Amino acid sequence: MKYTRIDVKNKKRSNGYNNNNNNDGKSFILLFIGVIVVALVISTAMSKFIWPEGKKTAEKERIEATSGENKETSEKDKENNKASKEDEKPKDNKVMAESVGGQEYVMIQCGFYSNKENANNVKAQLEDDYIAVSLSEAENYRVIVHIGNEEEATKLSNELNEKGVSNTKGRFMIPKTDVCSNEIIEIVNGYVNIINKLKEDSVKGVKTTEFKEWVNSLEEHSDSEYFKVFKELKDGINKIPDEITKKNIEESYQIVFNTLNNFKVNK
Repeated sequence: MKYTRIDVKNKKRSNGYNNNNNNDGKSFILLFIGVIVVALVISTAMSKFIWPEGKKTAEKERIEATSGENKETSEKDKENNKASKEDEKPKDNKVMAESVGGQEYVMIQCGFYSNKENANNVKAQLEDDYIAVSLSEAENYRVIVHIGNEEEATKLSNELNEKGVSNTKGRFMIPKTDVCSNEIIEIVNGYVNIINKLKEDSVKGVKTTEFKEWVNSLEEHSDSEYFKVFKELKDGINKIPDEITKKNIEESYQIVFNTLNNFKVNK
């Protein structure tokens, strides 16, 4: 009988070598996976610090951009509001009247006093040659001798200067912007004509019935900016007697002045 010899040691070595190779391969794979896991953990941890800052910066830029836009819009709004306010400011009556057309009135004033007695004393001094009246305005008094057109006012002013009577001109301008303002002009013109007629030496009185009826027939325009002035003028005229005399001149001038004072021309 023959026996086959088997080298057990070599076989074991061979098996050991293979096992070591297998173990090394597994270790390499585990190490690789471990590196990847660690890398992921580290990158995730770092992203918490990196990305929020980026997000914060982006948010900051967005806020700054929005703030800039809001600031620009705010500046534009300020300019627009400023322009609007400029538009809302009362315009000079003379400038307005010159642009749209209007009626000018000139008043000759011989004194302005806070004391009524002083005003009456000046009025008395003038009454020998002129019909002077004292008009109240708030707590002050104006002594005047005329309300009318420029030509008449200049002639009277020169005459007063020659007599050494100090006087000044007050100017008013009613713009013809709408029907209501035109009606005010017509009423004032009619009333001034009545006053001038009454100032004539030969005239003792003037009937006002027809004039008042005409004023009351005028159409009212409540949407006009001058409607309040129109109503006050109309109400004042309705209170005067149906026939006025020289003693009503002061009252009549007061009504006219109250109306014109809304259209004073700034010097």
